[in-house]
Amino acid sequence: MLALDFEKLNQIKGRNISQKTLSEVASFRVLRECVRIPSYAKNTVRRAKNTTFIYGNNQAFRVVKDKMHVKFVQKFYKIFSSSANATGEHFCMDWALKNSDVWICDSRKFEEKKASRIYKIFRKKMKKVR
Repeated sequence: MLALDFEKLNQIKGRNISQKTLSEVASFRVLRECVRIPSYAKNTVRRAKNTTFIYGNNQAFRVVKDKMHVKFVQKFYKIFSSSANATGEHFCMDWALKNSDVWICDSRKFEEKKASRIYKIFRKKMKKVR
């Protein structure tokens, strides 16, 4: 699920409205405008696929790599993202469709997939969170 308002996204998913939410950006350049990336981590962040990084300001970002998704995200500069399921639940297509304002479908199917990797970037080291 994608949204311009993270509070609305949290409300739909049934979690704390003020909980921080992952942001997606379409390029490494845009990411650098949003957060400071320590030099040791720049190559790792640039090359990572399906990986979320939490930065020193406790903001989580993912750089989108899928060409079709990049075209969509570019229109918004940055956009909030979350899995298309209620918090703590498995993916359910009916729930996702019922709680979405707009559906964008292409040749790929909506289905539950493996959770993305998450790393926390500290000043001098990186730690795997999930």
